[in-house]
Parts: sequence; C-alpha cells; structure tokens
Amino acid sequence: MIIFILFCALLLSACTAQSPPQPDPAPLLVSITEVEGCQVQNNGLRVSPGEDAVFRLKMDPDFSVSGVDYDGEWELAGEGNEKTLTLQNIRVPARVTLTLTNRFTYLCYRANGGEGNGEYGEEVIKSCDLTNHIRPNTARASELFTRPGYSLTSWNTEADGSGERVGLGSRVTTEGWKTVLYAQWEKWSAEENFRFEIREEKNSKAAIRRGGPEIIHIAVITGYTGEEDRVVVPAELSGCPVKEIARDAFAGCPAQAIVLPLSLRKLEEGAFRGAKLTELTMYDNLADFSDQSFAGCEDLRTLYINAQEAPYGAIYHRENCYADKADLLIMAKGSKKLVFYGGCSAWFNLSPDVMRDDPLYRAYAVIDMGLNGTVNGVIQMDILSAYLEEGDILFHTPELSSRFQMMSDTRMGKDDARLWCGLDANYDLLSQADLTNVTGLFDSFCYYLSLKDRTASYTDVYEDDKGRRFFGPMGTIPFWHAVAEGIPLGDEVSLDPEALTPEKTALLRESHRLLKEKGVDVYLSYACLNVDALSPEEIALIPEMDERYHKVLGEEGNARVISHLSDFLYHEEDFYDTNYHLLSPQADENTRIWLRDLHTALEDLP
Repeated sequence: MIIFILFCALLLSACTAQSPPQPDPAPLLVSITEVEGCQVQNNGLRVSPGEDAVFRLKMDPDFSVSGVDYDGEWELAGEGNEKTLTLQNIRVPARVTLTLTNRFTYLCYRANGGEGNGEYGEEVIKSCDLTNHIRPNTARASELFTRPGYSLTSWNTEADGSGERVGLGSRVTTEGWKTVLYAQWEKWSAEENFRFEIREEKNSKAAIRRGGPEIIHIAVITGYTGEEDRVVVPAELSGCPVKEIARDAFAGCPAQAIVLPLSLRKLEEGAFRGAKLTELTMYDNLADFSDQSFAGCEDLRTLYINAQEAPYGAIYHRENCYADKADLLIMAKGSKKLVFYGGCSAWFNLSPDVMRDDPLYRAYAVIDMGLNGTVNGVIQMDILSAYLEEGDILFHTPELSSRFQMMSDTRMGKDDARLWCGLDANYDLLSQADLTNVTGLFDSFCYYLSLKDRTASYTDVYEDDKGRRFFGPMGTIPFWHAVAEGIPLGDEVSLDPEALTPEKTALLRESHRLLKEKGVDVYLSYACLNVDALSPEEIALIPEMDERYHKVLGEEGNARVISHLSDFLYHEEDFYDTNYHLLSPQADENTRIWLRDLHTALEDLP
C-alpha cells in the first residue's frame, strides 16, 4: 500500500513537471470612441477574456443611445442622464462606437415668396421633440405663412420643389440638427373661369364673440368653364371666401388635378360628377363631403391631404401608432427588412423577446406592421409596397375571417376610423395608395373628421386607461398579457372555403405579384385560430381551407405558403381579450412556429 502511494506521488510529480502552470491570459483593452452628447467616465477598460466590460456614461440632456456597433450582446441601463453600458462576453480587444440620437431637432421654414402671418416672419425655426416619434410633424396649413392669390399646398426640401415633398402637418425625415423646408405655393386659377353666387350666411358664434359681424357673405361655386389641366380653386371670389361647391359645378371637368382651397367647407353631392381628375389635393377642415361628391370619378388615383386641424388619433384609438410603424419602415430604407404584416394577430402575437433571440433579428431590420383586421387592407398593402425594396421579406399572415385582410372587400366604412386615426398623424402615407381600388374613402374620412370632439398634439401617443402604450420594439405590443381580461372574446371567427377562390383573392394575389416584381420575397403563414369559436362543421373544414390556401395563394399565386393551419389552432383560454390576441406565453410559441417555418423556407432557397 505504501509502495502504491509513493508510486502515485512520483507520477503526480512527473506530470506536474511536464505541465507547468499556465499564466493568466492577458487582459483585453476595450474602449469607446468619444462622441458629442456623451462622456465616458471610465473609458479604456482592461478585462479578462469572457468577462463583461461595464462603462459609466454621462449623457447630455437632449441625447440618447440608439445603437452600439459591438458584435456581441450589450445592455443599456440607468435613469436620467447617468447610464451604464455593459458589453457582454469580451473575446477580443475592441473599440466601440455609439450612435446617439438627439431627441430635439429643428425645422427651419422659409416663406419662399410668401409672408409671415403676423406672428412670424419669412423664416421660422421650430424645435421638435423626438421623444415619442422617430420623425417630426411639420407645421399645418396657415400656421406660419400666407400669400395673397396663392394656396400653400406643401413643404419641400428644395425651394423649386425638386426635393422631398412633405404635406402640411405630415412627417419629414430629418438630417442633422436642422432641416430646411420651403413653402410651395400654387397660384389660384383665374376668377373668370368660375361661375359663382354670393350668398349671405350667419357668422359663427366664435367669430361674433371676437367682434365679427353677425352676417357674412360667402362665395358658392356653381360652375367651371376653364380648360386648365391643373385647377387651383381660389379661396376667394369677388373678395368673399369660397365656402361651397355646388352640385355639378365641375361635372365632366377635363382637368387631371384639382386643388381645393383651405376656405372650403362643403362639397355638394355630384360636385365633381364624372370629372377626369386623377389627383386631388384637399385640407382636413372640410366638413361636409362624401363619395357622392366625386361620383363617376373613376380615374381618381391619388389623394393629398393637408392638415389644418390638430390631430385626434392619439386620444381616439390605439391604431394611432400606425404612423410610427410606418416610420420604422421608412427609416429602414436601404437596409434589408423583415416585415410582419396581418391583422392585430400579427401586431399582438409577434413576441419581441423571441424575435430578439433569433438570428434573423441581427440579419434584418424587423418591423411589425400588423394593425387591425377590420380596417381596409388595400390601403395598407399599397403603403407597404411603397417602402419595401428588393431583397426585403414580407411575412404575411392575413386573418382568414377578415374579408378586408383577404382583400375581397375593398370598401371603407366607419370601422376605418381606426385607420384614419393613424393616418391623421401623417397624411402623406395615404398618398401612396391607389384609390381606384377602394370605395367609400370620402364617406369614411368625413365620418372620422366628424368624430373629433377634442384635439391632440402631434407629439402625443395613445395610452390606454392603464397607461400602456401600444407601440413597442419593432412595432410590436410592448406589454405582457398573461392574464385574460375576463370578458367575452370579441371579433368574428369563421371559415369559408368559398372565400379562397382565384376571383375573390384576385387583388391580394395582384399585390403579391407587384411585390415580387420589385424583388420582395412574400412568405405566407397563418394567423391564430380559436377553434372554440367555430362550429363543428367549420372545424371539419380546416384541412380544406389549408389545401385551398396553399393552392390559390401559393401554387397559383405569387407568394410561398410555408405553414399549415393545423399548427395555429388555439382554444378560448389561450386568448387575452379578443379572438386574435393571444396570451403572451402562447404568443411566444406562435412566434417560434412562424420563425421555424421561415427558417425552413430560407434554407430551401438555392
């Protein structure tokens, strides 16, 4: 036994002699490039391989960190101006650069031939707080400048109008600390081109309180006799404000474009009956108008809306964040984008936590454009198409029960007030839509404007009664919803194989075709389905629905269907407050299935 112990000791001694102690690995130098707006209080750290580098940052009041060019994971924490930046698992020496965002930017407005409206001069500089929004809204109509005999119809980044056009009150992409915008004026068409009547009208109570007369005179246009290709309707005729356009006043008008005046309040039915216009510019203070005002205007394709009124959406409904979702898409121009789109099942059920852990999050700018299954899908698809680029991916999950998501119903109605409350934060989005594919737009818009009983600021965001915002990372729902609301689930759930025919899905298939032509890859999956909301007969239709979906939209369409409906069947206890909002654990699993199918599809590519 003693001999055995001595032998082991000699063996251990020999091994020790052959394997001398290894020196500790040399520390790695990690530093941050100093940039304006941030001071690094402990720069130039030396850490052992595998350790974290923790920097203390002191931020200037107007700045925030929006990006870190570190290859690994990083975390920013802290309140106020004192922040802690942790670079995790350092493996090699690194010099890291921070991207900072100044939450204030400045818009410089130039009258460009106009004059200040009394409060302002010919150049006005306004600060814009970007705490709540990526892009700032511009000044509204009549807010800054006037010009007798002209209408202010937009802003532009170039004085001659050759730069980026921005609608009045719409959002602009800023560069640096100051962006210059020039007023764009259009001269009124000659008075002799119009037939009109001067009528008496009782003045508003507010105007009378300000010392105005009880009776005023207004001009009502009853006819147009000119031959211009672009008609700029005057705001005054014979010195009286143009308030109304009468029935058939522009009937059959050959002009391709018409600009309505800021003074206008009413368009009678048939005012533009059968007019040939393809483009219309209007203001959102128009109070009385309808689809019938433009009856027979079959070529009207493009609508520019300028804001005179303050927005309403931020205090009306959560879909107000649609403009912010679109801003994510607009600001990702030139980057590879992975865009999720569908109804609120896409908005609520894309898990940001699961998505951030996926390799696709690092390869693409991930944006959730899901909104609501009851609002017009044609408008949304046109807006998406305007900003998606070659090499992008559209991951489309239309809700089978929604005729608007399936684009078999292109009408706009009262439910589209939810869409308008996002558009009124950036009316320029609507100008991307082809109006020849929708009906009911003017009825819907007039209804939305009539709802305004209060006004919001462009810097406001929608919050529910619990103080929760509905716009989070990537455009997803940011808050955890792990407990059902305890109220009956809303929203229709149904399955109808007859809705999946080439005829009824023609517009959806055409949208996919146009995206494919641009070099955008369209992958189709499914929205969640509450089987407890279906009848036994509908449950039996699930295999047929899946087969038709694959055939009509995939094999015979212009998208690739990569999932099966059977993977997205849930029960009533899995939902939060509607039949399309999953509880967060189920949303996590739903996202994993989406990503599993997308990865499989991408791996199959040649």
